[in-house]
Amino acid sequence: MGRSLEQARLAGSALASWQSTVAASARRLGPGQANALAARDKLAAAYESAGRFDDAIAVFTGALAEREDASAPEHPDAIAARAQLASAFRRGGKPKDAIALYKRVLADQERLAGADHLGIIAARADLAAAK
Repeated sequence: MGRSLEQARLAGSALASWQSTVAASARRLGPGQANALAARDKLAAAYESAGRFDDAIAVFTGALAEREDASAPEHPDAIAARAQLASAFRRGGKPKDAIALYKRVLADQERLAGADHLGIIAARADLAAAK
């Protein structure tokens, strides 16, 4: 429902829907569970879309910490979460924080997937856009 509300440009209703989804999934599935974290990502993205960058950063930061605790900082989901957080920093006017995270994402992806992996191109583009 949250996505439909976002598409209808009803940011307040979309945020309320995602907040409810996050609360229900944390309660039913437990914090740190993959689907609960995915709901948090969607809430953070909704905050970001609504221009509420500090809220987006806070939610992305919490979800990243839980992912790192549940798996490892090098896990692909943690790397993707780091990239989302970097994007929120960039869009929220915090380029130094964005650049530091984008550099880490790029280094992690190069180390894990190799310098020729397609994801490296996107990581390099994200880093360049943040500079």
